Amino acid sequence: MVEVDQNLCTGCEICASVAPETFEMDGGLAKAVSDEVTPEAEQAEQQCPVDAITL
Repeated sequence: MVEVDQNLCTGCEICASVAPETFEMDGGLAKAVSDEVTPEAEQAEQQCPVDAITL
């Protein structure tokens, strides 16, 4: 399960850049478009500056 906490997301776009198959930007905030936990999704979780991603 991949989730983005919309209350924490700042819209920095790091996750969408690192894992575009898992995350996309929607209204300035990131959202998960796949529940698959890929190495890229794990990297995005680690790089999120506000810890908004849960895998």
